[in-house]
Amino acid sequence: MSLIPLGPVVSAPAPPIPAPARHAGQSVTLDPLSAGHVEDLWSAAGQADASWAYLSYGPFATRNDLAAHVARIAGRDDQPFFAVIPASSGKAGGGHRFATSRPAMLRSRSAAYGFRRACNAPVPRPRRSS
Repeated sequence: MSLIPLGPVVSAPAPPIPAPARHAGQSVTLDPLSAGHVEDLWSAAGQADASWAYLSYGPFATRNDLAAHVARIAGRDDQPFFAVIPASSGKAGGGHRFATSRPAMLRSRSAAYGFRRACNAPVPRPRRSS
C-alpha cells in the first residue's frame, strides 16, 4: 500500500459559525427557523413518522409538541437551524442544519452538513457550477 504524499499543514483561523441569515436559491430558500414555520412544518411532517427515522428527536404527537421543539432549537448561536422552503410551494417543507458548526469542530476545520426533508417535493439534481 502506498501513501499519497501530502503538503505542509496550512495554518489558518477557524472559520466562523454560519450566520442565521436567509439564503435564497433557485430551488429552495433556507430561512432561519422560527415559530412562524411551525404550521407549514406540521402540515409537511405531522403525519410523516418515517421522516424522523434517523433523527434523535420526533416524531411529534401534536402540533404543540413540534412547536416546543422548534422553540428549543430556533435561534441557537452555536448551531443554526433553517426551514427549507421549496420555490415550488413557498412553504416550509423540512429543516436543515450545518452539522458541525460547533466552535470546537470549526477549530478542527472539519465540515459536515445535515439535512432532513419532511415533504414529498422532488429534490433537484445537483448541477455543476461554471
